[in-house]
Amino acid sequence: MSISQQILNLSKQLFDSNHFTHLKNKHIINDLINMNSFGEIFLKRYGTMLDIRFANFVEKKVHTREAFFRRINGDNIALYEIEKHTCMRYLNSGFTMIIDSAEDQYSQIDKVVNELKASLNHSRISTSLYFSKREANSFGYHFDPHHIIAVQIHGRKKWHLHPPTYNYPVVGSKKLDVYRPSINAFVTITTEPMDILVIPMGLWHMVETPEDASLHLSIALDPSRIGDCFNEIFNTANNEEIFRKPVGGIETLEDIKIAKNRMIELIKTKI
Repeated sequence: MSISQQILNLSKQLFDSNHFTHLKNKHIINDLINMNSFGEIFLKRYGTMLDIRFANFVEKKVHTREAFFRRINGDNIALYEIEKHTCMRYLNSGFTMIIDSAEDQYSQIDKVVNELKASLNHSRISTSLYFSKREANSFGYHFDPHHIIAVQIHGRKKWHLHPPTYNYPVVGSKKLDVYRPSINAFVTITTEPMDILVIPMGLWHMVETPEDASLHLSIALDPSRIGDCFNEIFNTANNEEIFRKPVGGIETLEDIKIAKNRMIELIKTKI
């Protein structure tokens, strides 16, 4: 069974579950990425800066890529190198290094993403790599508005998990502190190399690095929502004259009837 098929099978669990799934020793990790291939990003020169950020929950700071690249002169073009010493300084200070759009840097991850997109044609899919050193805590307790498949590549990661208190969150609803559960209610598990952790959207989690270093790949699956279908309907409707007419005047009642019947047609077509 291919890597993509294994991940696809896992993703099907996500859409109907509010519980995490911890799978051990799936033996797919080295086919995706390893520490050697991860380290190669520090040795390359790039035409554009990578999507790198450093996060630290304790200081409540996120530093973006501009601080971690050095511009050098190429043959009539700008090239960039990662500032290794700056990165190490932040990592040693408890920050987590995050490389977004990891599929752009690793062909095997890109292959998995493309195959998942073909199989889950209504989902938005993205990947990120998280590298941290001992005791790093990048985001504190939070939940995400998408499903996550976390693949542990190197080291161990300690996950503190709690079932959702706010179902089916969307972008913009990540910081609903009123729904935060008691810290004492969290369940803790530890992932080791070749472990996979499936985290449904809305599930509270906080992640720590209990030993020298950890690297894990996060695959985010953001399914289309019922609301997305209606947004598409309204976008279509706004291109039609009957829906752009102002409210008011003698003809309003008849126009509303026409618009209602047209909206019913659109709903039947789109949903």
